[in-house]
Amino acid sequence: MISQQKDTTTPSRRQRKAALRQLLQERNTDAIEAMAREDPHVVRVLPTMLFDREPLICWRAIGALGTVAAVIAKADLERVRVMIRAQLWQMNDESGNVGWYAAEAIGEILYNVPILIDEFGQLLLSYLDEEPFERGAHWAVARVASLRPDIYRDRLDELLPSLESNDAYIRAFAISALLRIDAEGSKKYTARLIKDRAVFSYYDFDDGALHEASVDKFIQLV
Repeated sequence: MISQQKDTTTPSRRQRKAALRQLLQERNTDAIEAMAREDPHVVRVLPTMLFDREPLICWRAIGALGTVAAVIAKADLERVRVMIRAQLWQMNDESGNVGWYAAEAIGEILYNVPILIDEFGQLLLSYLDEEPFERGAHWAVARVASLRPDIYRDRLDELLPSLESNDAYIRAFAISALLRIDAEGSKKYTARLIKDRAVFSYYDFDDGALHEASVDKFIQLV
């Protein structure tokens, strides 16, 4: 009898996940992009990194999803839509598995594939007050607004209540979004936050690290 040997040339899901995590730790986005080009299964495994125990890994996975989505969009835009819908499903009670970073992932995908902003960008506003997606939704709106402020210009009122939030992160990204959407019109709202010394942690895509800042100092970075 001829014994059947297991094919070891194709990596398992666990191997893909371990390889991706290592690349995220190294912040090697180029290697992740190359990996995704060669192995279509990577696109299904990468979103699982949004559930990592380390926030830094989650944030780097968010960035990688955006990069990979931009590559995929060149050949198959519908596949990117599927990626976004998968994250929206994670924000649904029926999914059974809460996507804590789903809103951020959607925002970053849209930032990298702006042709889909008209289709999905305003959906993010629906989650501004929906637990546990409030932080992610505010971050995502601010991220998308940095490219397409016009899609939110008629809906500024939906962001204004967030300036009174008990969460410094939400206050910071609400004013960040408002200033990007309507810089001149929103300057009057910075007055209530100009002495806001509450400190929060945020991720910086420029250096791939988590930082801390007070709300008043963060406003100066917008």
